[in-house]
Amino acid sequence: KVGDRVACSTGTGAFAEQAIAQASRVIPLPEDMDYAAGASFVLVYGTSLHALKTIGKLQPGETLLVLGAAGGVGIAAIEIAKAMGARVIAAASSEEKRALAKIIGTAPACACSIKLGHTSRSIKIPRRGR
Repeated sequence: KVGDRVACSTGTGAFAEQAIAQASRVIPLPEDMDYAAGASFVLVYGTSLHALKTIGKLQPGETLLVLGAAGGVGIAAIEIAKAMGARVIAAASSEEKRALAKIIGTAPACACSIKLGHTSRSIKIPRRGR
């Protein structure tokens, strides 16, 4: 309602002090979340949700490899995929980033390092004994 603290995804025209948005694209902000965090939340979780549900059509029981798993969109993808019932394999460039992915919720054996480039085209994924 008018006067509530909200965040939204307008698609375009959001770089303004005021904007018009469809009610379906507006979410209330918790009292302890500032506007910058609310905008970030909508961006990273909206991106991940759209990619996994609308574009990727992720289904329960499927396995998802998340590259850049310690970044904002990667963390959101891990959390959303888990909520959708998927098994998540998190890939990140350092042990510290892989540790964060484990904290977020990938299984300990499922946070891995990968190297994609001119010299390597394969991704080795732990199979949990399978």
